[in-house]
Amino acid sequence: MTRVEQLAHEIQKVSPKEFAQLWEWLLEQDWTAWDRQIERDAAAGKLDRFIGEALADHAAGKTGALLPVLMNSTDTGEMRMNRKLVSAAVLVSLFAFTSMAEPKKVFAPPAGSKVASGQQLDIYVVLKESKPFAATSSVLNIYETTVVVHQTHKHGRQRFKGRLEAIDADLLDPSMWQVGDFDGDGLDDYRAVAGISKNGCRTWATQTWLRDRERFTFGAKITYLTDASGKEVKSCH
Repeated sequence: MTRVEQLAHEIQKVSPKEFAQLWEWLLEQDWTAWDRQIERDAAAGKLDRFIGEALADHAAGKTGALLPVLMNSTDTGEMRMNRKLVSAAVLVSLFAFTSMAEPKKVFAPPAGSKVASGQQLDIYVVLKESKPFAATSSVLNIYETTVVVHQTHKHGRQRFKGRLEAIDADLLDPSMWQVGDFDGDGLDDYRAVAGISKNGCRTWATQTWLRDRERFTFGAKITYLTDASGKEVKSCH
């Protein structure tokens, strides 16, 4: 038995709470390693060509499905891309969101500004960092999000903390958020602007609620774009 197989065998023995803690730690390690690699590649100029191509595609309205689609994901199927394409797409898809595998009990009001509410949830946001986006005039904003679900069947009132990135989009502005039933199951989902093109077209990323697993997942099949006036469009061309 290999070391990985041994670890997998041991993980199968942990409780749901312990698995959630392990999953949260693994996500944090993955994001940290990813951020460092992106910074090294950007500093070395390795991404310049891909950034240019990706920005051109974004300006032409050819971008849509966001980061969770580009990365390996058991929720969105066999969606795998080579690392250099993901590195470029990361900088134009401009939306990175990770939810905890298991929610935490709510004992205190969440930090940040409330930006959206629905019948079943409230969303709070804290701006953690703003920085230039590679060699462009755009700004990459990094946020900490907390989604409070008022009532779940198994765990009662819960909160889900995550990290969210957007480009040229102020997610402290409530107009950058929408709450509604986007997948037709009668439960609240939500979406946020992932990026704004030079002509004001907004690319949105949607998170849908999984009733049986009691958590949110990226709505990979839900594409939503709006023009500068807020009207839904099929392309940002």
